[in-house]
Amino acid sequence: MGKFLLFILCIGAAIVPKAAVAADQNDEGKELYRQKCVMCHGQEGNGEGPARAAFSPPPTDFTAPQFWQRKDIDQFIATTVKNGHGSMPAFELPPENIQAITDYMTHAFRQASQ
Repeated sequence: MGKFLLFILCIGAAIVPKAAVAADQNDEGKELYRQKCVMCHGQEGNGEGPARAAFSPPPTDFTAPQFWQRKDIDQFIATTVKNGHGSMPAFELPPENIQAITDYMTHAFRQASQ
Protein backbone atom coordinates (compact mmCIF):
# COMPACT_ATOMS: atom_id res chain seq x y z
CA MET A 1 0.00 0.00 0.00
CA GLY A 2 2.84 2.43 0.81
CA LYS A 3 4.47 2.00 -2.63
CA PHE A 4 1.12 2.58 -4.34
CA LEU A 5 0.55 5.79 -2.36
CA LEU A 6 4.07 6.97 -3.18
CA PHE A 7 3.42 6.21 -6.86
CA ILE A 8 0.18 8.25 -6.81
CA LEU A 9 1.92 11.17 -5.10
CA CYS A 10 4.71 11.12 -7.70
CA ILE A 11 2.20 11.12 -10.55
CA GLY A 12 0.31 14.00 -8.94
CA ALA A 13 3.53 15.97 -8.47
CA ALA A 14 4.35 15.49 -12.15
CA ILE A 15 0.90 16.61 -13.33
CA VAL A 16 0.30 19.65 -11.11
CA PRO A 17 3.34 21.67 -12.26
CA LYS A 18 2.33 21.19 -15.92
CA ALA A 19 -1.14 22.49 -15.17
CA ALA A 20 0.34 25.41 -13.24
CA VAL A 21 2.73 26.19 -16.12
CA ALA A 22 -0.16 26.07 -18.60
CA ALA A 23 -2.19 28.47 -16.45
CA ASP A 24 0.81 30.79 -16.04
CA GLN A 25 1.47 30.74 -19.78
CA ASN A 26 -2.20 31.50 -20.49
CA ASP A 27 -2.01 34.46 -18.08
CA GLU A 28 1.20 35.62 -19.76
CA GLY A 29 -0.39 35.24 -23.20
CA LYS A 30 -3.46 37.18 -22.08
CA GLU A 31 -1.30 40.02 -20.75
CA LEU A 32 0.82 40.09 -23.92
CA TYR A 33 -2.35 40.10 -26.03
CA ARG A 34 -3.65 43.00 -23.93
CA GLN A 35 -0.40 44.94 -24.43
CA LYS A 36 0.20 44.23 -28.11
CA CYS A 37 -3.13 43.32 -29.76
CA VAL A 38 -6.15 44.83 -28.00
CA MET A 39 -5.74 48.30 -29.53
CA CYS A 40 -6.57 46.91 -32.97
CA HIS A 41 -8.17 43.48 -32.47
CA GLY A 42 -10.19 44.34 -29.34
CA GLN A 43 -10.43 42.69 -25.94
CA GLU A 44 -12.85 40.10 -27.31
CA GLY A 45 -10.68 39.41 -30.39
CA ASN A 46 -13.47 40.51 -32.72
CA GLY A 47 -11.47 43.19 -34.58
CA GLU A 48 -13.33 45.97 -32.79
CA GLY A 49 -10.41 47.61 -30.98
CA PRO A 50 -10.21 51.37 -30.41
CA ALA A 51 -7.82 51.80 -33.39
CA ARG A 52 -10.06 49.84 -35.80
CA ALA A 53 -11.21 52.89 -37.75
CA ALA A 54 -7.63 53.68 -38.79
CA PHE A 55 -7.32 50.45 -40.79
CA SER A 56 -8.55 49.40 -44.19
CA PRO A 57 -9.06 46.51 -44.33
CA PRO A 58 -10.08 46.33 -40.68
CA PRO A 59 -8.18 44.18 -38.16
CA THR A 60 -8.84 40.45 -38.28
CA ASP A 61 -11.78 39.09 -36.30
CA PHE A 62 -10.40 36.14 -34.33
CA THR A 63 -13.90 35.08 -33.34
CA ALA A 64 -14.87 34.39 -36.98
CA PRO A 65 -14.93 30.63 -37.72
CA GLN A 66 -13.17 31.11 -41.08
CA PHE A 67 -10.08 32.50 -39.32
CA TRP A 68 -9.59 29.13 -37.58
CA GLN A 69 -10.03 26.98 -40.72
CA ARG A 70 -6.36 27.16 -41.70
CA LYS A 71 -4.56 23.87 -41.06
CA ASP A 72 -1.43 25.78 -40.01
CA ILE A 73 -3.20 28.37 -37.87
CA ASP A 74 -0.73 28.27 -34.96
CA GLN A 75 2.19 28.79 -37.34
CA PHE A 76 0.26 31.52 -39.18
CA ILE A 77 -0.38 33.41 -35.93
CA ALA A 78 3.24 33.07 -34.81
CA THR A 79 4.60 34.18 -38.18
CA THR A 80 2.21 37.13 -38.32
CA VAL A 81 3.18 38.30 -34.83
CA LYS A 82 6.86 37.95 -35.69
CA ASN A 83 6.84 39.40 -39.23
CA GLY A 84 3.67 41.48 -39.41
CA HIS A 85 1.02 41.13 -42.11
CA GLY A 86 -0.49 43.88 -44.25
CA SER A 87 -0.88 46.94 -42.03
CA MET A 88 -0.12 44.95 -38.87
CA PRO A 89 3.39 45.66 -37.58
CA ALA A 90 5.91 43.02 -36.62
CA PHE A 91 6.64 42.55 -32.92
CA GLU A 92 10.13 41.72 -31.71
CA LEU A 93 9.27 39.16 -29.06
CA PRO A 94 11.07 36.04 -27.90
CA PRO A 95 9.62 32.77 -29.22
CA GLU A 96 8.14 31.85 -25.83
CA ASN A 97 6.12 35.10 -25.78
CA ILE A 98 4.86 34.51 -29.31
CA GLN A 99 3.84 31.00 -28.26
CA ALA A 100 2.07 32.39 -25.20
CA ILE A 101 0.06 34.80 -27.39
CA THR A 102 -0.76 32.00 -29.84
CA ASP A 103 -1.89 29.70 -27.02
CA TYR A 104 -4.00 32.43 -25.44
CA MET A 105 -5.68 33.30 -28.74
CA THR A 106 -6.44 29.66 -29.43
CA HIS A 107 -7.88 29.18 -25.95
CA ALA A 108 -9.84 32.42 -25.83
CA PHE A 109 -11.05 32.99 -29.38
CA ARG A 110 -11.17 29.66 -31.20
CA GLN A 111 -13.83 28.41 -28.78
CA ALA A 112 -15.81 31.64 -29.24
CA SER A 113 -15.85 31.06 -33.00
CA GLN A 114 -17.60 27.69 -32.73
